Amino acid sequence: MYKPSFVKKIFIAAALIPIMFQCHAQRRPVMPRFLKEGDSIAVVAVSSKLDDSTAHCIGLCKMMERWGLNIRYGEHLFDTTGNWFPAPDSVRAADLQTMLDDPDIRAVIFFRGGYGAARTIPYLRLEALSEDPKWLVGFSDVTVMLYAALSAGVQAIHGTMPLDFGDQPFSFESLHHALFGSLHGYDIPPDTLDIPGEATAPLVGGNLTLVASVMGTSIDFDYSQPYILFLEDVDEPIYSTDRRMQTLKQSGRLDRCKGMIIGAFKRNSDEGEWGCSTYRLLHDYAAELGIPIIFGLPAGHIDRNCSLFMGRMTQMKVDAAGGHITWN
Repeated sequence: MYKPSFVKKIFIAAALIPIMFQCHAQRRPVMPRFLKEGDSIAVVAVSSKLDDSTAHCIGLCKMMERWGLNIRYGEHLFDTTGNWFPAPDSVRAADLQTMLDDPDIRAVIFFRGGYGAARTIPYLRLEALSEDPKWLVGFSDVTVMLYAALSAGVQAIHGTMPLDFGDQPFSFESLHHALFGSLHGYDIPPDTLDIPGEATAPLVGGNLTLVASVMGTSIDFDYSQPYILFLEDVDEPIYSTDRRMQTLKQSGRLDRCKGMIIGAFKRNSDEGEWGCSTYRLLHDYAAELGIPIIFGLPAGHIDRNCSLFMGRMTQMKVDAAGGHITWN
């Protein structure tokens, strides 16, 4: 029987390495099953501490009981021992890990954003999410957790969180449709900054500040594969937005971007001195890349916060009638 020499084995292994990395790069995140009545979901806090009373916060969370769901709360959700945070980093991470490890939990909703989610990443065993895919839901600072899900090979939902449930009935219902599988897309009115075209690729992104902050970390997205980029942000001067876009550009992360979808960029500053709006700035990046871009999607830090499937194959089309986003 033929046995390759040690040297030949080295050459064979070396030849297989690019193939292995290529297979990993092309692996698409799996979709957790959609929810049904009777399912259990969890509410945890990995970012800023809760400002309102425990009773008020529980009342917001219980709104999801209208959907026929059972709700479990992170053990330290209502703590105030972590100064800026509900609890220390390792403790907040342990609350989330408990829910990731529990086979009865089918979705994890983060109560609010703020700051701090990234500090919990080193304590998490994300393999649990790969082994038992479940939905992670949130936006803003929780963009970090959406990237963590994608790094584990699991789709996630960019959508509203309980902190905003009482003020955002549209966003609340949009999340309901996403979690239960009845969300199939959006039609957005035309915008003068739109660039026509079509693209089909997985949707990634979220809050631009956080998208830039995860670069080079263990949960960074594999930008070597084609993708569509969704972006939103709040309270940022235009030069900060440009700095982050330059970082994405100069690092090569925009090279495989096939289209952009722009949500709300709220309370921008220094636009007059810069000489254009933040939206015009983003338009110019897409124009330079020669890709379609949709403006006006109500998503982000606004009352109408559309839920989006991150990591899911997405079709976008921009024409005279506006922007069209479709999930099959």
